[in-house]
Amino acid sequence: KLNRIFFRSITMPNSNDRLAVVASYINPHEAHVARASLEAEGIQARLDGEHHIAMDWFMSNAVGGVKVIVHERDLQAARVVLDLRVDIPDELVGDNSKPSKDEQCPACGSEDVFMEKLNRPMMVISIFLLGFPIPFLKREMICCHCSHRWDPRKRS
Repeated sequence: KLNRIFFRSITMPNSNDRLAVVASYINPHEAHVARASLEAEGIQARLDGEHHIAMDWFMSNAVGGVKVIVHERDLQAARVVLDLRVDIPDELVGDNSKPSKDEQCPACGSEDVFMEKLNRPMMVISIFLLGFPIPFLKREMICCHCSHRWDPRKRS
């Protein structure tokens, strides 16, 4: 028999217990942390698909990630444990309410800015002269609102 992918509760052969997927993770190490968290609380858990993704991690989206499977009777308790594990204390988050001066346009004060890291005209010239691009680096902030350009290193 082929192994089944557990999208819903199923009954395993030679068992009256039904299993259910409580969570799915892209990386196997995240799923192992979740399984260890559940087992620390006394909830039996197992993983499905970890070896497929460990061998070829591009398959993660195709197979639905690494699934953490628990007994159906423990499903609600497992959801509570995994929800508690995701909470981040406020002191670790920091205050991101006020943007820094480098993230504001000096001309219009807009916060819609981005950093351009490559000098594109020089790269195009290198393609024509040499046949391949040479990444000339520069650091320049550009405002999406007024198109103002500035160097954040020269700003006081």
